[in-house]
Amino acid sequence: MIIEERLKMQEGFSDVEKAIANYILGRGEKLKNESARYVARQVYTSASSVTRLCQRLGFDGYPDFRQAYLEEEAYLCSHFQRIDANMPFERKDSPLRVANKLSALYGEIVDDTLSLITAEQMQAVMHMFETCSRIHVMSLGSHAYLAYPFREKMMKIGIQVDINQQSDIGYYQAEVAGKEEIFLFISYSGELENLIKVAEKAKSKGIPTICFTSYGHNQLASVCDIVFYVSTREKLITNLGTYGVYVSVLYLFDILYSCWFNRNHEKNLAKKTRISTEYEKKRHSKNPILMERE
Repeated sequence: MIIEERLKMQEGFSDVEKAIANYILGRGEKLKNESARYVARQVYTSASSVTRLCQRLGFDGYPDFRQAYLEEEAYLCSHFQRIDANMPFERKDSPLRVANKLSALYGEIVDDTLSLITAEQMQAVMHMFETCSRIHVMSLGSHAYLAYPFREKMMKIGIQVDINQQSDIGYYQAEVAGKEEIFLFISYSGELENLIKVAEKAKSKGIPTICFTSYGHNQLASVCDIVFYVSTREKLITNLGTYGVYVSVLYLFDILYSCWFNRNHEKNLAKKTRISTEYEKKRHSKNPILMERE
């Protein structure tokens, strides 16, 4: 969950912490030049109270909280100038208008996701794939189904992909897996206890870990070796549909597959073509678009 949402929810906050949270929410990028002592003076409390709130949110203290909060503010101010990811259409919209709004939303989601990817991340994950014999994809929700196209594509170029929605089985898999395997976790909140338990088990055994999760600070991201952020514009409950997460996850899977395919383009193309030809040789279509050209 992003910092802004946690500051708004104020779950378990004392009255003093609520006052600090409300002040921070009203400052935005102006917080850049404000120390913990300055913030404390504005709400008539002590700097130690500000520090305790930051620690409650999972940070060592105010400086690293402020840096993360400002980075988040910069992210939230980028992209998504046209469509509200939580309410992308209105009741009065015609079907065609809804379709057009979703088209615009999908484009913004992809741009948003791309903006959160770095060259260093991609180099690291491609290096991880070089010695990989099997990828275990874990999600305790419906996001697991988004991994099925990824599994099919990766299997056609030689990497086995398992998909698991049971945390107990995932834990046992992590116990017996080798360092040449990879665990990839999908969780929007990044706070699912059972999923984190599996990630910690894999981490303790030196098994490489990747996660797709929301932008910001969460427990899953703190455990995994490589973190890919999905477009983080949707609230957990008050939204019309989880468009952002689904599009982001599919896009990230396609990026990983395509980049790995391209590492050995000719060999992978030959392998995929051979396997597909063997399997599809009895299937025919009269649609010229679907027919192969000699």
